[in-house]
Amino acid sequence: MIGRLKTKFKANVICFWTDSESWAGSKHPSQALAKYRQKVNPKVKAVYVTLAPYGISLVDPKDPLSWDLGGFDPGTPRLIQMLAKNEL
Repeated sequence: MIGRLKTKFKANVICFWTDSESWAGSKHPSQALAKYRQKVNPKVKAVYVTLAPYGISLVDPKDPLSWDLGGFDPGTPRLIQMLAKNEL
């Protein structure tokens, strides 16, 4: 996401595909999202798709623009699309 900050690429929805290993990498995903919102798009939505759920969430519980999906099935892309279009 850091490259997106440099180019100011304005996304409407960001999907985090994760295994819940939040310790890997230089920033926690919610911290990176907060920085992106501050510098590029304050209304960007975020969907965290946890491919290997561990019973924890990486979503900031105070963030009304973020959703946590546990696992993946054929309906997941449609659900993300519905969130993006405010159909839910």
